[in-house]
Amino acid sequence: MDRTTGQGPGERGTGRISQINERENLMKLINTLTLGALVTAGLFVIAGTPCYAEKTWAQEHARRAQVDKRLNNQDDRIDQGVSKGTLTQGQGTQLKKENEMIRQEGKSMASVNGQITKTEQSELNQEANAVSKQIDQEKKDNKKK
Repeated sequence: MDRTTGQGPGERGTGRISQINERENLMKLINTLTLGALVTAGLFVIAGTPCYAEKTWAQEHARRAQVDKRLNNQDDRIDQGVSKGTLTQGQGTQLKKENEMIRQEGKSMASVNGQITKTEQSELNQEANAVSKQIDQEKKDNKKK
């Protein structure tokens, strides 16, 4: 019998040293698997970031540009209404939030390839029409007061 391992001839893996080695090997395996999982998760995070979508949204595309220009014009109308007193600050803030929601919806629609379809453009313009009418209506209502 070996005094350091507590094993007799032909015995394997029953001694204290062997148990320590098995534990060390298990810890190495766990650390390796954990590291692998972290690297894989990191790659998914990097691949899933909206960098591509943001980049393609920023590129010029006629349908997106038309909708964005229209929303910018509406923001200008809102600012003018607030500065002239025909819209309250609260109304202006709410109307701009609605415009921003339309912008975000357009970005979401364009996230796949950076473009929006004619149908999507039409939907965004219909939503912008509703906000435009709301701007006009609130200005008229405030003038009557």
